[in-house]
Amino acid sequence: MIGPRNLDVPRENWILSALPAEVRGPLDSVLTRVHLAPREVMFEPDERIEHVYFPVDCVLSLVTTPMKDGQIIEVATVGNEGMAGLPAFLGAQTAPVRCFCQVAGDAWRMPVGDFREILTLEERFRDLLNLYVQTLFNQIAQAGACNRAHPIEQRASRWLLMTHDRVARDRFGLRPEFLGQMLGVREPGVFLAVDQLRKAGYIAYENGTMSILERAGLERASCECYAIIRRELDRLLPPGEQEPARMPARKNLREL
Repeated sequence: MIGPRNLDVPRENWILSALPAEVRGPLDSVLTRVHLAPREVMFEPDERIEHVYFPVDCVLSLVTTPMKDGQIIEVATVGNEGMAGLPAFLGAQTAPVRCFCQVAGDAWRMPVGDFREILTLEERFRDLLNLYVQTLFNQIAQAGACNRAHPIEQRASRWLLMTHDRVARDRFGLRPEFLGQMLGVREPGVFLAVDQLRKAGYIAYENGTMSILERAGLERASCECYAIIRRELDRLLPPGEQEPARMPARKNLREL
């Protein structure tokens, strides 16, 4: 069993927590802690990105521009291992994807202007983000192969394991039809996969809340793709590099 990545540590963003104290100081003054609700949009396709987000215990989703038939496909998810808004890090102002909140929770928000200014001064910050770009590339590449090669139940197990790692709790809001949309499958297929995992005793689902009951079972039900993604994440951004958090008070995004 691989085991959850984050359940035994304080909830915080891994990139921010890996920064030394002398780097964290300039960040404190420009970071705002916000609570993100399900389906809350961070940025839209081809629109200027105004803020970057460092998830704490929420999960953000990057999805394609809607197809002609209205279908959208998930490209990647972002949790507390990374940052949403990488085009700003790479020098772009827009991207042809939508970023929105998939699982509710907290994140740190930073204006793009401040973000770019700090990047020019802090080499350690740039180094960590470069490593995160590689982990995101690994995730996208492996998930693309997984979606083509593996059955829905294995793909759903992979997605649930990745979410469990990021939110640092055993229960989180998620509708199965939403999971199907993210996996690019129709509702009957994802309902069947969720029901199989439920009957096996690995998960429970009630009133829009998903509960992880037996993680070891979910790992057995998943394909090898989860282990590959997780191994590369632990190699490039190891949890042991974290330092204690030192951040300002939280605000609700709608209050800003």
